[in-house]
Amino acid sequence: MTLVPKNCNAPYPPQGGYSYTEPKTGRVFDGMLGNVEVTARSVIAFKKANPHLFPDGAGDLFSTIQAVYQQKWQAMPWLFIGFNDPATPKSQPEAIPVCACGAVDWQPIYCKTGCAPGRIVGWKCKSCGKAR
Repeated sequence: MTLVPKNCNAPYPPQGGYSYTEPKTGRVFDGMLGNVEVTARSVIAFKKANPHLFPDGAGDLFSTIQAVYQQKWQAMPWLFIGFNDPATPKSQPEAIPVCACGAVDWQPIYCKTGCAPGRIVGWKCKSCGKAR
């Protein structure tokens, strides 16, 4: 299942940043730079530098970002699309919605009032343009 944060382009990281603990070694990657990609690239570099621990390779950027999101979702599920109730943090998130046209590619719709630059207020299908 692909996890998608509610506000991918926020100018600040979520509480605790996008930190990641590598399950095999227990190494903690500090995620306070506010960019999940920086954390994911650090994890990949660590795995490439330790081929004796990771003989299957370091993995690709997308799967590593999803691993970071998965750990953040376990701690703060309400930060991700499809989760609305912080009282039940262990429930499963919804899958990425499928548009009526059959596409799963969504483009964020940003707040146009200037109240919160970068705030995502909805989603638009990249194929047909239908808003959600």
